[in-house]
Amino acid sequence: MSATIGEIFVYGTLMRQECRFPFLLPFGLERIERVSIPGKLFNLGEFPGYLPLGLTERAERSRPNLVHGELIKVRDLEDALKVLDAEEQFTGKADDSLYLRQPAMIPSGSGETLAWHYVYNQPLRHEDQRIDHGCWRTHRGVQHDFVTQLVTEHLGQTPPVVFLRTLKAVCKGQPQRFPGTDKELIDAVIANQISEHQLSRVSSNWTAASTIS
Repeated sequence: MSATIGEIFVYGTLMRQECRFPFLLPFGLERIERVSIPGKLFNLGEFPGYLPLGLTERAERSRPNLVHGELIKVRDLEDALKVLDAEEQFTGKADDSLYLRQPAMIPSGSGETLAWHYVYNQPLRHEDQRIDHGCWRTHRGVQHDFVTQLVTEHLGQTPPVVFLRTLKAVCKGQPQRFPGTDKELIDAVIANQISEHQLSRVSSNWTAASTIS
């Protein structure tokens, strides 16, 4: 099945500027996009765990049921998966794997994409608290700094007023109150009102904020 799947969804320490993102660099980054999928995110200490929604939870409206992460396309996914499987302690067997690598349809800016993702495969402990907002960066307190760098790299040398004019045409009038400054654009991206896919369509930068300092 892996031959037909070209991307991977990550939601924790494999995201850009997180501690294990460098594991992906040798395999040729081609595209990265901030996306969200249905599910639950748990704080396991130094890293998070993702669990899909149960049947009753899919209809639940009393709490957020989205996990925010990144859809990543690399040139050599097969080789990348060998490294990631070892890091995620996925042996190919459900009874002795920390995480299970599974395929899922991931909503993206270009439509749904079939991608791999890692699902936590151990019983939750009492101290494994759910992260209700579903964002590991927000949990760590680095979301604003990351999105600021992301937007700055998409702007590049383009004056913000020019970039925003083009972006507004790409977004077709959404959100209703469109950002008028780069700071308002950062807030709109954090609030998921404007997607990274839309930013990339304007900047032609599909791997922004992926440089390791």
